[in-house]
Amino acid sequence: MPDGLKQLLGQVNLNVFNMWAHSVSTAEIVMRLGAAQYASLQLPRSIRELVTLLGAKANAAEYAWVQHVAPSKAAGVTDQQRDALQHFNLSSDNFRADELAALNLALAVLSGPMVSDAIFAEARRHYSDRQLVELVGVIGYYWMLGRITTVFGVDLDVAVGTEIYDAGLEIAENKTTKQ
Repeated sequence: MPDGLKQLLGQVNLNVFNMWAHSVSTAEIVMRLGAAQYASLQLPRSIRELVTLLGAKANAAEYAWVQHVAPSKAAGVTDQQRDALQHFNLSSDNFRADELAALNLALAVLSGPMVSDAIFAEARRHYSDRQLVELVGVIGYYWMLGRITTVFGVDLDVAVGTEIYDAGLEIAENKTTKQ
């Protein structure tokens, strides 16, 4: 295993990335993409966490759900909102209009290759083109990680604070690894 990858695995230390490290040529890229999503997106952090949790629930990816409870709290997602996501209760009783637009777009992306004009138009009312691309990227990234955890039965890591988020920020700030 390359030294740079060993260093990254030491910084993040998550079972999903330890599993991904079997693909030596892609593991660092995947980890850096995750770090960039923590540190470099215009999409608001709370929206990233909401769609990540929704995707985890929709794809039966318990690992992603468990990993994102604490970071979602830190991002301002409420217990009521997490409960609503658990039950697919996407309503204005639990979410603001911009949150609903992102969540409905996320569900449409997860459900099939096309998104209805109405769902996309509502999302576009709240988000820039850059943010929409970022939102779809977040959905795809966590779908991919979720499938690594479900297919390979990766043991859960339970985030109790923002240590993983903080590690992602640190990785994103250090663009290169020490060889």
